[in-house]
Amino acid sequence: MGQFDTSTRNKIFRDPSWKLNWPTIRKLETLIFASMLLAVPLIAFKVMRHTTSAMTVRQCSVDLVKDLIKAKELARELGVPVTLNTHPGKGVMPYSYELEKDGQPMATMEVSRGVACAGSVTFDQTGAPVHPATFILSNGPEVVSVEVDAKGMISAH
Repeated sequence: MGQFDTSTRNKIFRDPSWKLNWPTIRKLETLIFASMLLAVPLIAFKVMRHTTSAMTVRQCSVDLVKDLIKAKELARELGVPVTLNTHPGKGVMPYSYELEKDGQPMATMEVSRGVACAGSVTFDQTGAPVHPATFILSNGPEVVSVEVDAKGMISAH
């Protein structure tokens, strides 16, 4: 059931409208090859863009962790609370974060272009955070969170 008998199959394959001639096969082959030539660079471009985005976010998180450690040490050395606040970019300016001592800015660091950053933490005189904090760094689909726990341990995820 459901199968052609031999005479029906022979009629179909001997019908001239079902036969592919050599020029038609070569045109089809050329079309497939040309579409592959166009698809490969487009895929490679997307992979490169995704990789660059991921590397940029990860590098920014490494820099943020270093600056959080520096803020923690400064609070301990100076014996005053030190705050690290993020600020959104204005216009074409990138996001930034700054170290503040007693409400006065000590240093401002810019985050790489295209990377959004949000979060805030204050370290007390002993270098411990007043409250646990989370910083979110993102660029398109890439997201990294940098966390400061209640004991002052800093980690990136």
